[in-house]
Amino acid sequence: MREIRRLLNNGKYEEIVRMLEGKKLDADEYVALGVAYYMMGKRNKAISNLKRAISMNPDHEDALFNLAEIYLNLEKYIKAKEYALRLLKISESWEVHDILASCYEFEGFYDRALSHLSKAIELAPSDALRLLKERLDILKNKVRKAREHEKLAIISAKGLDNFIDDIVKGLRDEYWVQRWAVNNSEDVKMAIDWADIVWLEWANEVAIFGSNYSGILDKRVVLRLHGYESLRKDFLNKINWEVVDHVIFVAKNVMNTAISNQPKISKIPHSFIPNGIDLKKYRFKDRKEGFKVAFLGHMNYKKNPMMTVQILKKLVDLDKRYVFYWGGDIQDERIWRYLNYILDDMNLKEHFIFDGWIEDTDEWLEDKDIFLSTSIHEGYGVAIMEAMAKGLKPVIHNFYIAREFYPREYIFNTVDEAVKKIVDEPFKSREYRGFIEKYSLEKQLHSIKQVIKSLGKGKEVIWKTIEDNVKLIDWKSLPIVEVTEKNFEDYIERVLRKINAPISVLKVDDIYIDRNVEYMIDFLEKVVKEGKPYQNTKYYWFLKDAYKRGHYSSFPEEIVFRFLKLYDEILRDGFIRKPIVTFYNPTGKAEFNVIKDTGVELKTMDTPKKFIVVSGRHRLSIAKFLGNKTINSYVLENRFKDHNGIKVITLPFWRDFISAHDKEYEEKSNITYAGKFDGNYHQNKLNPIKKKLIYEYILSKKPKLVVDVGCNRGELSYGLKEYGIRVIGIDVASREELGLPEDYEFIQMDIVKEELPIENADIILFLSVYHHLVYSYGLEKADETFWKLYRKTRYLIFDTGSPHESGMWRQGWVRALRKHFGSEREIFEHFGVPYKIIGKWETGYGERTIVSFLNE
Repeated sequence: MREIRRLLNNGKYEEIVRMLEGKKLDADEYVALGVAYYMMGKRNKAISNLKRAISMNPDHEDALFNLAEIYLNLEKYIKAKEYALRLLKISESWEVHDILASCYEFEGFYDRALSHLSKAIELAPSDALRLLKERLDILKNKVRKAREHEKLAIISAKGLDNFIDDIVKGLRDEYWVQRWAVNNSEDVKMAIDWADIVWLEWANEVAIFGSNYSGILDKRVVLRLHGYESLRKDFLNKINWEVVDHVIFVAKNVMNTAISNQPKISKIPHSFIPNGIDLKKYRFKDRKEGFKVAFLGHMNYKKNPMMTVQILKKLVDLDKRYVFYWGGDIQDERIWRYLNYILDDMNLKEHFIFDGWIEDTDEWLEDKDIFLSTSIHEGYGVAIMEAMAKGLKPVIHNFYIAREFYPREYIFNTVDEAVKKIVDEPFKSREYRGFIEKYSLEKQLHSIKQVIKSLGKGKEVIWKTIEDNVKLIDWKSLPIVEVTEKNFEDYIERVLRKINAPISVLKVDDIYIDRNVEYMIDFLEKVVKEGKPYQNTKYYWFLKDAYKRGHYSSFPEEIVFRFLKLYDEILRDGFIRKPIVTFYNPTGKAEFNVIKDTGVELKTMDTPKKFIVVSGRHRLSIAKFLGNKTINSYVLENRFKDHNGIKVITLPFWRDFISAHDKEYEEKSNITYAGKFDGNYHQNKLNPIKKKLIYEYILSKKPKLVVDVGCNRGELSYGLKEYGIRVIGIDVASREELGLPEDYEFIQMDIVKEELPIENADIILFLSVYHHLVYSYGLEKADETFWKLYRKTRYLIFDTGSPHESGMWRQGWVRALRKHFGSEREIFEHFGVPYKIIGKWETGYGERTIVSFLNE
């Protein structure tokens, strides 16, 4: 390797290739060969060799870094991010944070991009700082501009996100675009909740879940249908087409098939917008006679490689110079085995080259002459279009409706016809390029922008003006909704936004509020103004009581966190973005469900105000807390249409109940917060990335005993039992409070004040606890607890809140951490013991790093 390094340093790349190509190499040599190819401009060969290095050593830092860097240069941000994140688990550097910043910036996740760029600046040498700081200023300016735009989420299942990057780039000047490649339903919900406009890519399982999620009701929705989904009646019948505002088809035959299989689509505005090709990516060459025949695509039955072999046999019989190149991956092992067998039997192995998956199609096609597609089914055939853009002769099997896309002179039915087109017909490279120019990316993007601008232009809503210029919405103009006391607040608010219902400006003092809204205002006084923990408020204890009695379905912490997140957003934006909803109540009386200890009683109550708040109580309380005199509101009568006729909503009335329990809540709110969470603390939405990272690391160490300190409900550690690992949970709350499974081994104790009654554990989990201890007990006691645990294990797996995390409810412990630490890294390093980075996960308010402190 010393000689190879010398050659690399001296730029002798061709010499390295001559030395190493075709030989059995180790991982370091494959990396050197990959780097040499890259420097020679052969990026596909570079990637191939670097991947060979990783197959031999999955943690090879140079291979991971070079792959991340190459993919970034190819603008394949998702793959660049994949390798950069793998590298970050092994080694942290400013370069890898810089790469990740670029990837997250492209995806539209600007908070993550800013976080990584800030960390790059923190770690970078002085000679790199100027450019990084310039990038940071540019990114901050970009974020400011993005906040002025509507938010567009493009959502695709991971692995089916191949066709959206050009659209992301093309739309981000007019929209704040986030690119979501989702793995689960929670990702879909988060994407929809974030967005103003939702783009569902493919009419598949993601579209089924997304279209049936209540959060999509007030969004403008585009669904793009590609091909195979048009044949899946099971998909088309499960999608909620009522929420879809526009359907985009990439092919006319796909549109006709989809509408035939699901007639509801015909009633939705729809467009035919073919895939566009970014012609700037493909260098054109006027080609003449040539013998290199190519195809790009997955190797499966749809691509029909068996016909390819028959055509190749006839070509080789005519002229031994013909060679066929296939770029793609193997999706059907049976076909691959057959090809190897039949190619050998027909003496064609030297004439059939399988190059594997190709990342840089422009480079790979550069020396090819003819593009032969034998597919039996294509949505459109993007690879064919890319080849034609470069001037390759297209020879296209007559797949279903092929003539809808391509001129007849490029299409064949039989093997002999294909051979004739390849051998006898002249090359017309400029004609091929000219044909593709009709399908340019610019034209595709123009059509897409027109579709998005047309969204939300539905029928006019009927309303009339009443006193003080208030616009009272006519209930007859509302869509039919299945409205109940449990769902109507969220449901009707979304429907009103969806139909662009008129908004009135109400005086805050004209709105009747219940006692729970008064508690909300008091909550903001305590948490925001006085900096107290949310547990020291009457509102929190009221929520706990209401939840236990079954009046609320959400856990208290969930409600509190949403409330404070909303306050953060309103403070950042400088105004309350969404209107509240009020019922017009000119009589001053209304029927309520009066809440009592013994149950609920229907009763007419006095409401000495013109309007009753029915949705948006948190927004109203924030408005009153901030001293706003007015607030935007949808105003309507308490009448709705559902499938059973006219529906009237009976609102809950809390005043008497809260008055009876006010003293009790006051006493409980004075309990000192000490990081104790009882059974109402809600963690059933355990971050899947965090769990995956920790499980992979734990299982790699093959432990016999894992101790989970601060186990809560055991959401993280309980599953380790399935792998034959003994798990012991530790928490200050009781088993009953936590609701732990009976077969979960558990010790109730205060880890700060008591000694761990375990001599030695292979692994101890100390996750998201340390910052609470710093806040409640001080740094010295928190560190004592760390050392108490560290001495009793080989691996202490640790993460903690960071001084840079946001979120109003976090400010108590954030302020405590900032007294001692400037960054997450400072926390790790102040212990003075070696640690390994396991990975990072996103809390929603900042990124946390999981590390393992080594005591080997």
